[in-house]
Amino acid sequence: MSSISRHNIVEECKKIVFERLFNCIKRENVISVILYGSIASNQERYKSHDGKLWLESDIDLLVVVKSSTIRRSGILLRGLSSKITKELKEKELCLSKIDCSITTEKRLLNAPPNLYYSHIKHGGKSIYGKDLVASMPDYSDSQIPNSDFLRSLMWSMIRSLESFIAVDFTKEKTHNDDDSYHCLLVCLEKLTVRMIRVLLMKNDVYRNNWEPLDINDLKVKVKLNRLEHSQIIDNLLKSYEELTLVINPENEKNLSLHDARKYWKRTLYQFNFTMKIFLPHEIIAGPHSNSKWIRSLLLGDKGVMPKSKLKRFIFARLLEINIITSASLRKTIGTNYVYLSLYQHFLSSASLLSSETTEEYEQEHYRREFHSKTSTLRLVGKISNFRSLAYVILIGSPPGLNMK
Repeated sequence: MSSISRHNIVEECKKIVFERLFNCIKRENVISVILYGSIASNQERYKSHDGKLWLESDIDLLVVVKSSTIRRSGILLRGLSSKITKELKEKELCLSKIDCSITTEKRLLNAPPNLYYSHIKHGGKSIYGKDLVASMPDYSDSQIPNSDFLRSLMWSMIRSLESFIAVDFTKEKTHNDDDSYHCLLVCLEKLTVRMIRVLLMKNDVYRNNWEPLDINDLKVKVKLNRLEHSQIIDNLLKSYEELTLVINPENEKNLSLHDARKYWKRTLYQFNFTMKIFLPHEIIAGPHSNSKWIRSLLLGDKGVMPKSKLKRFIFARLLEINIITSASLRKTIGTNYVYLSLYQHFLSSASLLSSETTEEYEQEHYRREFHSKTSTLRLVGKISNFRSLAYVILIGSPPGLNMK
């Protein structure tokens, strides 16, 4: 498929997005629309599906509106992302999704140091209205809170888990499994890239962190800077090179069940090492009253959150009660204690691949357990988003409010 056809797919997607956006919010209320992510840096992926070329990458947008309209715009934009995603799939343009966030010019130009705004600053470009990216504050990566790195890693982990449960590891791959294998490998590659980026950003040694990865350049930088975790980064770079080759359509058909297991286990192992760098020692290892209390709250005695504890957990979030009593621990992980249950679930997935004779009912049990935990997480996310929406109505938009 020609590059012109690929360009037309992206442009057609943008056209539909703008039409729906301006139908939702008056054009004069939109100051700027900023595109970020893989499409903004010309790293988007395409996939041939049913004999047609589709855009496989997410379309990530930040809509900047006038301060006087932020409350109304926030309400109107709610649910727009899912509607546009559905329309693009129906028009056979995009296999992935639209992520649409909203903010004001004042908040954007006074953005605090965090991973989201760093992505906008270094990897975003204005595709409508004022070019605000150049005027955003430029913080060093070392100023970004540790909790932001954790959240970024956790979200990539969840996407990988969702792909993992779609793959049946109890039997050899058939022709119909090609898509699930492909999705799994793409998620593993994205998770590997995310680990590389956050480790480099934590060490503040690679300012163009949202540009395409230059493996040879990174290897030189890692060696020259003598990073504390250089061995982990080197291993991740090698894994990234290998996964990139495997994802190539020419090699993808030759992927075996043994290979899929190998890549999953290796990425899981690397992820755990990376998390040990970011998570406090009290949570990773050793007895600690706070970590025990968190595990009990999240997992319960039988690995499932009881309804009574779920209520307690939700009310704690709603009332902004600090579940973790240690101030230093709170500062380190922020609200990421929500994801600790799924992190443990991610690590336990290795046990399903430990034997060549994994029973099918074990796979099904794992799927049910995972869906139970993710539904709990999404419930908490909806409540949190509801609070954010109420904040918009009463006060104004918090930074980077996601209006999916």
